[in-house]
Amino acid sequence: QMEAESKKVVVVVGAGLTGCCIALLLSKSKAFKHHRIIVIEARDDYRKERQKLDACSSSAHGQFDNAATRSINLALSHRGICALKACGVYEEIVNEKLLILMRGRYVHLGDGQTSQQLYGQSHDAIYSVSRLTLNCLFLDKLAERDNVELVFDCKIKRVKRDGTVLCVDEQRNIYAPQFVLGCDGAFSATRASLQRCGRYNFNIQYIEHGYK
Repeated sequence: QMEAESKKVVVVVGAGLTGCCIALLLSKSKAFKHHRIIVIEARDDYRKERQKLDACSSSAHGQFDNAATRSINLALSHRGICALKACGVYEEIVNEKLLILMRGRYVHLGDGQTSQQLYGQSHDAIYSVSRLTLNCLFLDKLAERDNVELVFDCKIKRVKRDGTVLCVDEQRNIYAPQFVLGCDGAFSATRASLQRCGRYNFNIQYIEHGYK
């Protein structure tokens, strides 16, 4: 019975933009209409942080618990827009006027001069959108899907060789999915578990600066 059930479960690790996008696409796919899509996130629900952000928007010194609220906007080009259209959220983003038109970048040079660098010709542009706003929209859409379960404050302890996912939360859940999608970022617990399985090459290089 466990084996039969596992063939109808997909675990997505990480409820950021990538994890939410993939989970939403899977939930709408005919190939996965009988699957249960479980999205596991180590942090609390981002939508709670959005409420804090709205409450503290008038303060320049507001501090937030979630790293998702301390991030620069997402730049959207054709590829990103295609993904949002596939997920069925692009029209809502446009209607809510969440996109900011960007025709180029404004560069401050080392000698004190400035330079405007266009992204293309006069009719070319990309768009900027709040990562947190977009993430919350994705979570709202996922919450409406009958075949999606959102699990917050749940850390991945280990992904075993057979695909079993061991979690650290109040329920100490154990999932035995058909497959696992690791969308949990730079310090991925999914990737760390795969490294323990052996014969896994991995290399990481850090840039000299950050923005958070």
